[in-house]
Amino acid sequence: MRTYTMTRWAGLCAIVAGCALFATRVSAEEGQATASPADLATLQKRLDDLEKQIASGPQCGQTCCESVCCDPCHCPGVVFGAEMSMMRFHDNLGLADRYNDLEAAPRIWAGWTTAGGLGARLRWFDYQDTSSASLVERVRLYTVDMEVTDSFQLGSKWSGLLSGGVRYGENNDIIDRVRFVDSGTGPLLGVELYRQVTDHFSLFALGRESLLFGDSVRDTARVVRAQNTLFSISEIQLGGEWRKPLNGTAYLFARTAVEAQWWGGGQEGVDCGLIGGTMAVGIAR
Repeated sequence: MRTYTMTRWAGLCAIVAGCALFATRVSAEEGQATASPADLATLQKRLDDLEKQIASGPQCGQTCCESVCCDPCHCPGVVFGAEMSMMRFHDNLGLADRYNDLEAAPRIWAGWTTAGGLGARLRWFDYQDTSSASLVERVRLYTVDMEVTDSFQLGSKWSGLLSGGVRYGENNDIIDRVRFVDSGTGPLLGVELYRQVTDHFSLFALGRESLLFGDSVRDTARVVRAQNTLFSISEIQLGGEWRKPLNGTAYLFARTAVEAQWWGGGQEGVDCGLIGGTMAVGIAR
């Protein structure tokens, strides 16, 4: 990403170049000529414009740089990504001891970012698994998130993204022919950190934490519903991301990571989780 220091140096270089050009023009006309008031006023106006540009930063539409070390002009635009995770289900009581297969779990997100780095994002995740060789006959874990995001810079190599919003989550299981459902809505906080390694590759770590307030349902011969229940979801990813700039105003990205999730506070004292790997591709402008 561009830093303030890089932008300031670029502006100072432009001012020096303007002064040199004006001096050359005056000397070429007459060896000892004196600049006219009109020329001085023009130069002063150009210097004022350059100072304003330095203060506000490069404007959208300019080609900021060809390296992903700087944000693509902080231009407003869309962010879209699609991710496929291969996850394995676990629980703290050993009920899913025969869940040894990895299952595909898609995740899709889309959002909008303003010129100042502030944005909004929607995200959907869905994991499903079924088995007839275990007490746990079916597992479905899914979430829907609505977030506000804000990007930030830490020096020349580190960058990040803060997010906060609302999550709906549901844990829908069938255990020994009994259906258990925990569902709720609550606050969501997240942080993403990126450490640039080369112009096109960065290491990253992200984490999300949510507290969901809702209801629990136990469906046997009769439905038992518990209100005002609470459970939480924790997520972490560790991996690497490759970026390819597009005309200085957007970039493509592809990344892979190890992901772990923990769903705590479910019915019957059962905590469960997912562990596996992910691959994602997307575009940001």
